[in-house]
Amino acid sequence: MANPVEHIASKVMGTVKKGKAALEGMNGIFRHLAQEHGEVTALLLRVQSSSDRGVRTRLFTEIRRELLSHEKGEVEVLYPALREYTATKAIADAHDREVPPLQTAISNLDAMDASSPGWEPAFAGLVELVQQHTSEEENEWFPAAQKAVGKQRSEQLLEAFENAKKQALAEL
Repeated sequence: MANPVEHIASKVMGTVKKGKAALEGMNGIFRHLAQEHGEVTALLLRVQSSSDRGVRTRLFTEIRRELLSHEKGEVEVLYPALREYTATKAIADAHDREVPPLQTAISNLDAMDASSPGWEPAFAGLVELVQQHTSEEENEWFPAAQKAVGKQRSEQLLEAFENAKKQALAEL
């Protein structure tokens, strides 16, 4: 669990991403996902800047839960909805190709001790995957998806996403 300073930094970065998404016309699920991207990015960067095994272990546990529950919500709610629209079907297919490497990177880190020599490069690989994925979503996929689904559907998808994520967190 993040300490109070880490928690505040995470929330601040999430708020910045949410504000940027709002300025770009995102609402509902897309604005919320951008916020979550910011929150987990702050934690990823904190871990990446630390050589302390305790910090790495403590925060990776939270990062893992957030990434896996976030992806489960996207896979169960957002991307199936995007398959319904001709303009976004290819986006859903591309997302499906990006999920397995992310899950593999998380599993590999789960199998390592945070003080082992391979942990730092493996974590750096995860950070790179997450940054590439979130950049692609926020800069390319979400704008196209927002246009395709509209504001009302985006709000409905947010509610369904939050329920799916809550269930995923309970299972982790």
